[in-house]
Amino acid sequence: MKKTFPALLLTAMIATGASAQDKTDVAQSQTDVKQALTDVKQPLTDVTQSQTDMNQKYLTSDSQNQSGKRHSLKVGFDLSMTKSLQTRGMKFQSDALDLTFGMGGRLNLLASVEYIDAHHHHTSFEGIGLGGGLSYRFGNDNLNIGKAVFKVGSTVGNADWKHTYYDVSFRINPLVKKQKSPLFIGLGYRYADSHTAGIGDRSFFYASVGVTF
Repeated sequence: MKKTFPALLLTAMIATGASAQDKTDVAQSQTDVKQALTDVKQPLTDVTQSQTDMNQKYLTSDSQNQSGKRHSLKVGFDLSMTKSLQTRGMKFQSDALDLTFGMGGRLNLLASVEYIDAHHHHTSFEGIGLGGGLSYRFGNDNLNIGKAVFKVGSTVGNADWKHTYYDVSFRINPLVKKQKSPLFIGLGYRYADSHTAGIGDRSFFYASVGVTF
């Protein structure tokens, strides 16, 4: 029995040593497999990052394009007919075209041309007026409340009544609940600085009706 025990112990030690070596080999194999998986995942990560960068580039480009559209020059115009109250025996009526230029905001530049027909007692005075100014829009793109308009103009050419006018008005959309309604009515004040002998300066209050495009 004493001789058999060392042999068994030696056999167990040999077997144990073989098992540890096997475990070492298995662990090394697992490490190799993990490294291989890592090497496969890295190209996939690079492809995903490239796709993300490309998407970001397209989104940035699209945002810039949309921003450019929002800030592009916009042109509109108002057609209106105006009639004033009589002041010291004189009144006027006019047909006007007002052009607006802006970047899509509330405040816009304005250029105006109008045919003016004034009546002083029983005499008619006709002329063409050219002017410019500013308009300020109330509301937003989906809710058209109206606008405030300030303009300065003067008659040109051979006008019967030569004068410079200073004009401020408020143009209100009566159909404010309807989107993009072009109709407006306006109330305004005009001061006319006369350059024709026999006709003094005048202040007029007036009403107007028109459409916006």
